[in-house]
Amino acid sequence: MKPIYISYKCNRCSREFVLLVEQQEKFNGELRCPYCSSSKLHTQKATDNLKEP
Repeated sequence: MKPIYISYKCNRCSREFVLLVEQQEKFNGELRCPYCSSSKLHTQKATDNLKEP
């Protein structure tokens, strides 16, 4: 199955957040941390189950 959710971890504040794949495609590389506005993010995991990330 195609992944629906993508989890990210910020390299600056070390917080994690989850986005839908549709939202991630909308930002086109301009994705930023919602907590500290850093653009240095690390992709954790792409999955189709919200409980996994």
